[in-house]
Amino acid sequence: MSTIEALTLEILEGPDWIRDKDGHECYAYSLGLSFADRSMVTPWQQGIAITDDPTVGSVLACLISDWRTVDDCTGFASWAQDLGLNPDSISDRDMYQQGVRLADDLEDLLGRRLLVALSDDEDATHGDDTHFFAAWARVSS
Repeated sequence: MSTIEALTLEILEGPDWIRDKDGHECYAYSLGLSFADRSMVTPWQQGIAITDDPTVGSVLACLISDWRTVDDCTGFASWAQDLGLNPDSISDRDMYQQGVRLADDLEDLLGRRLLVALSDDEDATHGDDTHFFAAWARVSS
């Protein structure tokens, strides 16, 4: 279990070795995040060369980056265009809808104000715990 103040990450399932939809080998997890009296569950995958368990900082950095991608678009077509994906693809639409659900869950977990502040802080999306912890301390106090 990994914690930042009242923010907790728990590995619910995994790591399980899988091949993703593109045939890449990775470890798959189901992770639980809790903050205050709220919680969410998210899937997580990482390359097989990464042998450490996911941490609060690394997971939230990715989730915040994904949230920003969804939040900045006006719908599926603009999201697909921004990412260079096919706006006529059913699988890309499914990926977008999953992203919207996770973005909504993350916003419910942290609240929009904290999420916007973290997404605007470059350290929060740097991807390592040290930078994320510094950003968290700045914006959550």
